[in-house]
Amino acid sequence: FTSTEEHSVAENPFIYDYESLRIGGLTFAVILFMLGILLILSKNISAFSV
Repeated sequence: FTSTEEHSVAENPFIYDYESLRIGGLTFAVILFMLGILLILSKNISAFSV
């Protein structure tokens, strides 16, 4: 970057690092997916044990 590009990026709070944003979003999605699967499985296991 040149000094003017770095200065404009520092001033604008709406420019994101899309690589880390994508990794964070995928991690969040995987965690929610796993929690959903565990919730479904726990309800199925409790239904079989009764």
